[in-house]
Amino acid sequence: MQNNRQAGFTLMELVVVIVLLAILSLYAVSKFAGRSGFEAIAKRDQAISIARQVQLYAMQHASARLGNAPQCYALEVESAAGTFGRVLSGCPNLPADASAVLPLDGVQVKRDHQTPNRIYFSALGQPIKSSGARLCFNFPCRIEFVDEERAALCIYSEGFIDACS
Repeated sequence: MQNNRQAGFTLMELVVVIVLLAILSLYAVSKFAGRSGFEAIAKRDQAISIARQVQLYAMQHASARLGNAPQCYALEVESAAGTFGRVLSGCPNLPADASAVLPLDGVQVKRDHQTPNRIYFSALGQPIKSSGARLCFNFPCRIEFVDEERAALCIYSEGFIDACS
């Protein structure tokens, strides 16, 4: 009697090994690829949250200010330290949760010609200059985050802050 049993792997074993190799290769590729092209988009989304937080804080404390907007209520587009967010210097009575600052980590920030480096907000949440003059009136103030990809946020004259193309 001759034994016709052949040695080898079953189809199920081969499928499991292929799936495991695919998962491992995807993980390895993501580690070797470095920073993803979504870095600018992630920074833009975080910046939108911070800009809205600064805007809300300025609106909540609008009764405390008269005349020119104090810098505690300013949104600094790009600081010397490479950050985006609230101006923290010269603000003695800010609560602990008021430090809304985003480190840019190598992502470049570009703004259009009408967008100043510091944007203040009125009691209605509208973007203004430190003198109280309106900003972003004819076109939205555009702040662009550039890495491998480009992503922009726009601040409109009535105070709406959102992602724009």
